[in-house]
Amino acid sequence: MSKGILEFNLDDPYDRSAHKRAVSATDAYIAFHDIDNVLRDMLKYDKIIGEGKEIALPEGLHTITHIEAILLN
Repeated sequence: MSKGILEFNLDDPYDRSAHKRAVSATDAYIAFHDIDNVLRDMLKYDKIIGEGKEIALPEGLHTITHIEAILLN
């Protein structure tokens, strides 16, 4: 069996933020996965993704910004 051990010096500010990123990675992945699924659904079923449109994400409602509308269309 292979093992990997991450070690952080929590007194060092750089290591402290690296530790926070490491323990939050799963939550970030799940959030991006949920957003990807919502956007894929909107594109697949030709739902309009315009500025000001609200989309329901597991974390709550998100309103599409002007920049997001440009990037998504």
